[in-house]
Amino acid sequence: MIHVSLLTVPDVIASSLAGPYDVLTYFNGLSGGDDTFRVELVGETREPVTTANGMSLTPHKTIDEVPATDIVYIPSLHVGPEGWRVGAHDRIVEWMRGHYARGARLCGACTGTLLLAETGLLSGRE
Repeated sequence: MIHVSLLTVPDVIASSLAGPYDVLTYFNGLSGGDDTFRVELVGETREPVTTANGMSLTPHKTIDEVPATDIVYIPSLHVGPEGWRVGAHDRIVEWMRGHYARGARLCGACTGTLLLAETGLLSGRE
């Protein structure tokens, strides 16, 4: 089974989190009961997160409750007129670095790649 951690942070673009969640969990139903993916919303805490459109999402687990994962998905994040705030999610950045070092794949959608870039793993790459 492939464990997928969908990062759930404040100001996430709800559709960029809900879409992959829907597709991956729906795929499990189509595969005849063979759950290929275990998909979880993962945040710094289990407290509800307010999305960019004001919707509330509650993570299934905290980053501290996920000792291993195969894929970390960083959804699109709202970047306001003030621009990207470097360092706003330092614990998550360290968590992603640790999982990458243990073999996890990190992927980001649109502005989620800004958070991925904070890991330093994109340095020197096109």
